[in-house]
Amino acid sequence: MTFIEAGFFPTSPNLPPTNLLEEKDKPNTECGDFRVNISKEDLSASLVKDWVLEWCIKYHPEAFEEAEKFIKENLDKQLKL
Repeated sequence: MTFIEAGFFPTSPNLPPTNLLEEKDKPNTECGDFRVNISKEDLSASLVKDWVLEWCIKYHPEAFEEAEKFIKENLDKQLKL
């Protein structure tokens, strides 16, 4: 099963990810009015990475399959050490 098939990445920028938890399962929904301080540069870098990832998913889904295969093979080798 690939990351996309497992629902870890959205398949379209217009659709929400399929692995979102139900509202009742989110542990931080009752935490009050807390804020995260993120700089404009950090937010921009994060959004750029998200955009590139979405582009890769749309135009090169095979890259994720190859990456998953590579990681699994090499992780198995590392764990055998």
